[in-house]
Amino acid sequence: MFNFVNKLKDIFTPKELRGFVILLFLTIATGISQAVSVVSIFPFMDVITNPNIIEENYWLNLIYTELGFTSSSDFIIFLGSATLTLLIVSNAISAFTIWYKAKFVWANNHSISKRLLDIYLRQNYPFFLSKNSADVSKNILSEVQLLTTGYMIPLLHAISGVIISLTIIGSIFIVSPYATLFAILIFGGIYGLIYTFFRNKLRKSGKSRLNANQERFSVVNEAFGGIKDIKLKGNELFYLKMFSKPSKVYADTMAKNKVIGELPKFLLETLAFGGIIAFILILYLLYGDVGNVIPIASLFAFAGYRLLPSLQKVYDGVTKVRFNYHTIDNIRKEMANAENIFQYQNINIEEIPSETIELEKEIRLEGVKYSYPNSTHNSLDGVDISVKKGTSVAVVGTTGAGKTTLVDVILGLLLPQEGTIYVDDTKITESNLRAWQKNLGYVPQHIYLANSSVKNNIAFGIPDDQIDMEQVIRSAKIANIHDFVMEEMQDGYDTIVGERGVRLSGGQRQRVGIARALYHDPDVLVLDEATSSLDGMTEKAFVDALNKLAKVKTLIIIAHRFNTIQNCDKIYMLEKGRITAEGTYSELLDSNSRFQLLANEKDRK
Repeated sequence: MFNFVNKLKDIFTPKELRGFVILLFLTIATGISQAVSVVSIFPFMDVITNPNIIEENYWLNLIYTELGFTSSSDFIIFLGSATLTLLIVSNAISAFTIWYKAKFVWANNHSISKRLLDIYLRQNYPFFLSKNSADVSKNILSEVQLLTTGYMIPLLHAISGVIISLTIIGSIFIVSPYATLFAILIFGGIYGLIYTFFRNKLRKSGKSRLNANQERFSVVNEAFGGIKDIKLKGNELFYLKMFSKPSKVYADTMAKNKVIGELPKFLLETLAFGGIIAFILILYLLYGDVGNVIPIASLFAFAGYRLLPSLQKVYDGVTKVRFNYHTIDNIRKEMANAENIFQYQNINIEEIPSETIELEKEIRLEGVKYSYPNSTHNSLDGVDISVKKGTSVAVVGTTGAGKTTLVDVILGLLLPQEGTIYVDDTKITESNLRAWQKNLGYVPQHIYLANSSVKNNIAFGIPDDQIDMEQVIRSAKIANIHDFVMEEMQDGYDTIVGERGVRLSGGQRQRVGIARALYHDPDVLVLDEATSSLDGMTEKAFVDALNKLAKVKTLIIIAHRFNTIQNCDKIYMLEKGRITAEGTYSELLDSNSRFQLLANEKDRK
């Protein structure tokens, strides 16, 4: 019990826990009101079959006398009306509880999903290098919903069922203790035996469901992410088979849980119906008068009508909670700020810093080292470089030399494990990282485009009513995409580019990405092989634009094609995480055989 409470505290906020307590009180009120409505039928049926009991029963006589009744007919009408009123009030409380429960559960589905996304978004960049994006999506969209609908709702149903069952059982126990004990042994025993038999199977099935759900998301994510290659190579059947296995496991485990949850209901309904008939016969033989049988039989029939669904709620809720046991552990682990889960960065993602670290003189990297988690070598091993303001600097090297890692360090996506980054005399740390990043523009090799308009993709992450169209157009012109947008695209800057920019060519996507990097007019522009998807003519236009930019911007370029860096002020050659040479293009071409070889290879490409 304490373990369960601790898990809830790790997931829910204090306000949500208070809502849970309110829901528990409403559940208790529902149980009491339903028990009272069940018990109230007994005096009504007793009086209607034997009016003389008004004189014989102390409590009935007291009510009759105090309320001033003069005829048994009027009193019977009063008892019937009171019984009906209690039933209406009981059902009203139950309906309100159901409404509050649904509101509570789905509000928590929203808030937990949002908090989980918030936690993921605050993680540092290396977290996303090791985390499967399909797993992250699954947790936010699927597992949180299962936590609320497949764990919280069944748990509340079980608690509600227990309270209602106990109050009803307690009420009828007063009337007929032996018959009540017999019913508890029969019905409780059947539920207990079935649950005991399936308990371990439910937990194992729940773990299988969790794993299968993760595989389903991974396969679908991979399939649609690489749909062009799949269609080209005819690999549709391969991915269909990959999806089929975990999907079948997921379907089977969900079906099994549903069947196990519903299994006892039909058996117990039959037993209950037969039991009531047998009970009437037994009471008739004991009392010898059907008039004495009907009130008690009516009470037990109505109690059974209320009790069986409650018992079924308890059983069904307990089986679902058992089945989804791993879900709450999984979400708790993801949400808990625990030392062995992942590093939680204290970044206020709701506020963009007003200050910007301006570049006045130079960017310096001194003795920078970085090694990826679980790697046996340093991707950067004591890198020292200097980028003067207003200059263009290129970094070249073979695949795996550490070029992209170096760019990520400059961008602040990776923090050096040793060494320091300086902007002028300001040391870049976690506390001022956002202020530095405000002054950076970045163009990756592979541009992500949202299924939105051209202008929204250029002014990426900015609300429509805050987009500066002059900035959008200025950036598009520098990236040499403006004429194409205005002349070739039906709705101009409002044209939808499709998911991941599928309606654009590779070069067009790259130019939109370049315009995006320029939208905020940063002082420093970082290009990570940004011209790799451009055709020769577009690349030439872009190089001309770069040469113009170099007069007013500081450029850091990871070179894919060497004709984009021929006019750079300095070129650094990176090999195995270390700077092995530096100079202008002509200097390196004349003096460095490795650079000559690399330049020839790049030119051939």
